[in-house]
Amino acid sequence: MKTRSAAPKRGIAKIFLSSFKPVENDLNKPMAVFIFICFLSVLNSQFIVFSLKGFFFKLLQWTFLYFVFIEVVTTRKQLRIFLTAFFISAMIVIVDGFVQSLTGRDFIYQHILWGGRVSASFRHPNDFGGYLIIVSLMLLTMTLFCRFNNQEDNGIFKKMKFLESPILWKLINVVWCICSVVSLGLTLSRGAWIGFYGGLIFLAVQKKGMLLVSLAIMITFYAVFSTQMSNARNESFLDTKTFTIGSGRIDYWKESWNMIHDFPWLGVGLNSYSQEAPKYKKSWGGYPHNCYLQMAVEIGIIGLLSFLWMLFILFRNTLRNLRYIHDDFFQALLMGLSCGFFGFLVHSFVDTNFYSVQLGNLMWVIMGAVVATQKIALTSRQPQK
Repeated sequence: MKTRSAAPKRGIAKIFLSSFKPVENDLNKPMAVFIFICFLSVLNSQFIVFSLKGFFFKLLQWTFLYFVFIEVVTTRKQLRIFLTAFFISAMIVIVDGFVQSLTGRDFIYQHILWGGRVSASFRHPNDFGGYLIIVSLMLLTMTLFCRFNNQEDNGIFKKMKFLESPILWKLINVVWCICSVVSLGLTLSRGAWIGFYGGLIFLAVQKKGMLLVSLAIMITFYAVFSTQMSNARNESFLDTKTFTIGSGRIDYWKESWNMIHDFPWLGVGLNSYSQEAPKYKKSWGGYPHNCYLQMAVEIGIIGLLSFLWMLFILFRNTLRNLRYIHDDFFQALLMGLSCGFFGFLVHSFVDTNFYSVQLGNLMWVIMGAVVATQKIALTSRQPQK
């Protein structure tokens, strides 16, 4: 009897454990290595309680978002639903930013202007800028490369007859693309502007014929908003005399380098930067405003390299698969996601995107969207319309 009852129990246990097995994808191995090194940094942490909280309530939560996304979003229809929700929420936030710029307060959380800088529902204009990098570049590529002549790609509005025109859909995208770029300008976030420029350069390098378009957007953007930037923000982001980064970041980065020198391999412990930093502080600021330096401080050089390996695999596969995707919807979406994510990563060199409550979750969702789009596109292999 014991032998007979043990078999079903083993079967149930096997099913239970297999339900937690990640969906097969090319990031499984580098992500597993990254998580394992983060776990080692927890064991080696100078502040074990903070590191355990960071491991279970931040890192695992964020990576679960990635795995859940690629497991749930497996069809073109599901991807359209995600995009519809994503862009509608982006439109609301963009309108919120315009309201804040006109009235001095946003209508979602009643945030006030940051010295003339727009933050909308985000905690800081820099965070809003990081979000808008992704939104703007996704809207740009969808506008330029997606023809909207397939009604199934018109999201939840496809049954509304007055929205069946491809020309109207193109116009809607153009308007919202312009609004998102204007909102990005109104943040007066120099780091976000650099990230946006980085995304445009990435687009120009990867997409034939986009060099002049990217340059035109960059020049126009700077011409429109540079005067407002100089009037609103007195300090210079780049000191042309010494060629150093302003806003105190050089001091923050020096402090981080000192911490890396003392804890080079596994760092001070995941989620422990703000706990260890006071011992090294020569200036104000709880974070180094450089996500890569903060990661190296917390999980060591080995941990940072494992994260960069994961990003390398992601972009290598994306650029390779773009050559085999001929459906204009999937191609435009994947290019927009990869350009936006690249710009986001560039912005992260001078800000705290990876560790922002609002942007940290978004980063892993976008990574999931990049992988899911490729899997769906390569599986369907639909001919170009």
